[in-house]
This record gives sequence, structure tokens and C-alpha cells, in this order.
Amino acid sequence: MSETVTIREIADALGRHPSSTKRRAKREAWPYEEATGRGGKRRLYPIAQLPQDIRNALSKRAALAVAQRTLDSLPDPREEQVTAAAAASGRALAKAGQAAQEADDAARRAAKQEGMKAFAALPLESPKRQRAKAREAVLRALWDIRRQYDTNLREATRLTAEQAAAGDLYLPEWVWEWMPKYGGQRSITADSLRKWHYDYLAKGLWGLVDGYGTKAGRFKIAESKVLKKLVIGAMIEQPHITPKKVRQYVAAKHPEIENPSIKAYERYMRAWKEENAQIWTRLTNPDQWKNVYMAAPGSHFERIERLNQVWEQDSTPGDWMLTDGRHSVVGLIDLFSRRVKLFVSKTSTASAVSQVFRRAVLDWGLCEAVRTDNGKDYVANQYESVLRDLEVVHELCVPFASEQKGTVERMFRTMSHGILDLLPGFIGHNVAERKVIEARKSFADRVMTPGETVEVQMSSTELQEVLDRWTEIYHHTPHSGLDDKTPFEVATAWAQPVRRIHDEHALDMLLAEIGGTRTITKKGIRFENHLYDAPALFEHVGREAVIKRDEQDIGRLFVYVDGAFVAVAECAELLGISRKERAAAARAAQRHFLREQTKEYQGYRKAVDKNIAQVVMDHQIQQSRKVEALHRPSLDYTTEGLRQAGEAARANRPPAVPEPDPQANAEREAFQKQFEAEQQSTARVLEAESPRRRYERWVRTDRRVAAGETLNAQETQFHRTYPLSADYRSMKALYEDFNLDVKSNEK
Repeated sequence: MSETVTIREIADALGRHPSSTKRRAKREAWPYEEATGRGGKRRLYPIAQLPQDIRNALSKRAALAVAQRTLDSLPDPREEQVTAAAAASGRALAKAGQAAQEADDAARRAAKQEGMKAFAALPLESPKRQRAKAREAVLRALWDIRRQYDTNLREATRLTAEQAAAGDLYLPEWVWEWMPKYGGQRSITADSLRKWHYDYLAKGLWGLVDGYGTKAGRFKIAESKVLKKLVIGAMIEQPHITPKKVRQYVAAKHPEIENPSIKAYERYMRAWKEENAQIWTRLTNPDQWKNVYMAAPGSHFERIERLNQVWEQDSTPGDWMLTDGRHSVVGLIDLFSRRVKLFVSKTSTASAVSQVFRRAVLDWGLCEAVRTDNGKDYVANQYESVLRDLEVVHELCVPFASEQKGTVERMFRTMSHGILDLLPGFIGHNVAERKVIEARKSFADRVMTPGETVEVQMSSTELQEVLDRWTEIYHHTPHSGLDDKTPFEVATAWAQPVRRIHDEHALDMLLAEIGGTRTITKKGIRFENHLYDAPALFEHVGREAVIKRDEQDIGRLFVYVDGAFVAVAECAELLGISRKERAAAARAAQRHFLREQTKEYQGYRKAVDKNIAQVVMDHQIQQSRKVEALHRPSLDYTTEGLRQAGEAARANRPPAVPEPDPQANAEREAFQKQFEAEQQSTARVLEAESPRRRYERWVRTDRRVAAGETLNAQETQFHRTYPLSADYRSMKALYEDFNLDVKSNEK
């Protein structure tokens, strides 16, 4: 092997195109020598100064070329017929590059192992994975041709490309779908085959994945943490941002960074979106992510075992612009049989939701549960009260989790596609099939897009008729989810009893629109600037009532108190009847009610004491006498300062008085006994004074103070300390509660 090589020789060893090899040499600044020959100047690259992978490829190519020449000189070129001498010669020739070959093999094995791990991590439906598997299938065809013709790689790639161009190369149809396009047609070139071959030898199946190689997959943006962070952040913040605007943003944010070209941004952004398809979809379109990527190991119908077990309700996000104005469509579906009800309404209100529910109940029977979202029309008091009174469970979906009612949403999408053939004037059948499909897709997308408007030249009544016809067709169409049975067959095959409401008027009354809550006054109920009254209404004056409108008569209201029907309230002005006669009838009914109620309560009054306050005070006095103060233990507390003060006090005392004679002692003892007898008499008087008398005595004393009179010491002490007692507080509260008064002169 010569000491220098040309770009073409390096490209052949790598299996690359000379132009790409020349760009790498320029990018990595390979050292070279210029030589002049017949064709002019050319560059010669010293092998010793080339990168290691280039040197390994050149050594391997030289060894294979020598071995090939030796095999070509033998009578039989087949490998299994090579003589022992030729094999020995080949081993000797390959020994020179054995060290480089072993290092190359070890690196290749490690790269293949890492490549297999990376390839296994790709999603099963990833375009990169599918394209790599298609290229592997083409390589297998290449290797078959090489074995069949027993030729070298260059000749085998040429033959494979020629057979592919002539249509003689058999490949599955799905493989051709992943082949590159040249001139608008799928084709395979010899250069692509050689590149895939060497990539596969170096990296295994991972080498066939887009993004592998010196050019593809190596992004200048990805090599800079700052650029990578800015680009991905800008894409997430504004999903529709263009590469040009991203480049401008980077230039404004970090002018010191070398800014790549717009093409570089375009390639990196496209590659990142393909590589992170699930994450990108989750960030930019959560609804599409739910439909395409969200894990759904279970079934939406696993727990559905009975007819009318669960109904799902929803409204179309898009509005219908009809000849009589903008309208919505409210839908309902039975999860067991897939039967459908559709109702055209001016807006999706609680009344419209109740009406489609009414149609389903009358035709199918009553359900066990209804599943809706948290829209104001579905959680309104009117619809909630209907379900509550019918004892139907209301299942509310988690906010923003539309997949929990996916059946009714899929039904709406099916309706938006299937209803086109029934809409006169919307689209004709005299245009190309592709235009019909595009219009159909556009129509369905607008119906299922919030805020969109679908214009149809028909009235709401005509649209309701079209929807009813489509529903009938839908009920007789086989469903794969029903084992190819129709909803009609599933419903009619159900042999178990179904709960039905036979009193249609009672159901209509239950579904009547709620007018709100009003307080029943002595004049009746005021509603929309009109007074409504009824004789039975005045039994509940002062109470809150729920009122419902009469759909047939604006002058009548149905009144409910605590969930029970009370009366039909009527407005005299709206009904054209005499207000005077209504008032007389109402007063007569109220007097009769009060008279009946008074008879019952008069007996209760006789069992109550006349003087309730006296009974309460006597009870409190008895309770207070039962309470005795407990003896509290005490500790003798003294300090050094107290002892010293005691010494000083004793030192300052007058001399002790000599004891008196016995006669004086007798007189003193007699006086003491008399004093104690008087004290006991006073205590008995005070003890006999009741809490009521003490409180009234204090009130009169307080009035004297307010009048400016002067009190003696005993009265002053009583007037100041008595309000601090619990006795005072309880008596004061009692007198105030029963509105009692204290007379000025005590009797």
C-alpha cells in the first residue's frame, strides 16, 4: 500500500461519494501534498496523518484486494474450493493488517450493540424504523445477487440497481414505499446501495436509520446547548414558528453565537419533530395525542353489560348556520346497543339536553346512568333535578378528559361524514371524487371544531328530519364493535325488562324549565314582573319555593316546596281573570288553614305555665343552693423580706397589756356571745334573701345613684361588688329575655 492516497481511493474504501469525502477533508483539514500529472494538479493525502477510521478502511481494502487477486488466479473462484496453499497465502497477506482489523472489528461490534439498543427504542410505527427495515430488505436482495453472480460489491450494486430500474428486482410493495424518489419515481441507485452496505457493516440496522452518518444526523444546532435549548423552546412556545423566524430570534437573543443557516434550522427542526413525534404532538395538540398515542389497554365498553346501562351525551362543538339562524345539535348514545338520538336546538341549553333525553326515555325506556362533561348546560340545576328525581346517576367526566365520553364524540364524527349525502345543496356528485372527499373532510373537521360554523341551506326543521333519517340508517348498519350486528338487532335481542315511563305528562312536567327560586310572600310569587298566586300557596308564606314554567301557558307556574308539589300559581293579568275574586278566594283558604292549625296548637298552650319567668327563676335558685364551695388547700408562703418586715412590725408594737381581772373577762365573753348571735341573725337574713330580691335591690340602689343620692358605706360596697357576681349576670339575662321590670318600691 502506497504512503499517499487520493480522495477517490479514500471514498472507495469508505463506500462514499468523492464529493462528500472531499467536503469532510476540507472540514477536518486533512494534510495533503499537491502533485502535477497529465491531468493537472491533484492532492495526495499521507496515510499516516489521516483519521483512524480512514486508515482502518484503507488497510482493510488493501488486504481484500490482495486476497481477491489471489483468488482470481485460482482455477475455481468459489470460496469452498480454495486450496490450502491459497488459504495460507491469504492468511499471510492479511496478517499485515491483523492488528488494525481486530481493532476495527471490536469497534464495529461495540457500535452494533449500541445501535441495536437505539433501534429497539424506536416506536414500532416510527418512519425511521420502517425506512430502515425497508433498506435492510433491499440489502438482502443485494447480497443474494452477489452470491448468485459471485461478484464483488461494486458489480453487485450495479446489477441490483439495473434490475430495480428494469422492474426485474422483486421487492414487497411496502419496501418500495420507503425508497427515495428521483425524478418523481421510486428508484434505487448503486451509490445508495454501497452506502447502505457499509453503514450496515459498521452499525448494523441502526446504520440504516436516518440521522446516522457524517452528514445526516449531525446538526450544528444540536452540538450547542444554547442553540438547542432556544430552538426547542421556541418551537414549543409557538408551534407554527418558521425556521427563518427562529434564526432571527437567535440572532437577537445571542448575537455573539455563530448563527447557522436557515436550511440548518429547517433540517434540525424537522428531524427533532420526527424523532420526538409523541412529545411534540402532546405539547402542541393534546386531543390528537389522546387519539393517536394515549395508552388504551382496556376497553371503553368493558363494564357495559346491560341495555340502557349508561348513556353518553354531548353537543357538537361547531355550530350550524341554517336559514333560520345558528343552531347546535345535541346527541345521545346508548353504550350497549349504540342507538343514537339527535336533537337540533337553537343553542345547547339545559332545556335542549332535557328534550333529547326525553325522546330517548320515551322510545327506549329509562337508563341507569348518564355520562356528560362539565358544561354548564349539563350541570345546570334543571337537568340535575330531572336526573335526581328520576333516580338516574349522573357521571361527570374529569375536566378536559374528553376521552371518557369518546363514544358519543366518535358518533358525531361518523355523523358529520355520513350525513353529506343527505344534505341537499351542500355538495353535488358531479365533481371529481377527490374533490368530494376533500369537501367531506373539510365539512367533518368544521363540525368537530369548536367555534366553527357549518353553512347548510336548510331550516332547523329540515335538518332535524335529515338527522332522523340518518339515525335510522345508522341503527341498521352493522358495527364491528357489536360483532357486525346492527344497533337495532342488539336492542331487539335484549330479553330483560326495561324501565319505562307510561305517564308522558308527568315526564313533561318533570322536564319543564325551572324558573328559579322565589320566596312566597303574602301577595304570592313575583316572577318576571308579574304576580302569581294560588289559594294553597299562602299556607307556605315566607318559605323558599322552586318554580317551573308551564310550556303551554305563560300565565301558570308550578310551585314546589322542599321537593313536594304545592300548587299551580296563576297570574290574573295574563289569564284575564278577576284579581278581586282571586284575592277573596286566597284569603278564605288562608283563614281556613289557620283555623285548622290553631285548633291543634291551642291544646299545647294550656300545658304551659302562665308565669314562665317565675318558673325559670325558682329552678335557678334551687340549683344554686345545691352548690357548695370546696375547701381549697393552701401553703404557707414567706420570703426573707417578709420575715424581716415581720421582725420590724413586732418591734414597733406597743407594750403588752396586762390581763384583766376575772370579772372583766366574764363581761367580755358575754359581749362576744351577743355579737356572734347578732351576726348569725344577720347572716340568716341575708341567706333568706333570694337572688331575685338581691338583683331588684341592686337595681333600685342603682336608680338612687343615678338620681344623685348618697349611699352609706354598706350600700356603696354592695352596689360596687354585686355586678361582679354570676348571680347578677344570670338574673340580668333572665329579666331581659322575658322583658321583666323592677318596681321602684319593694313590697
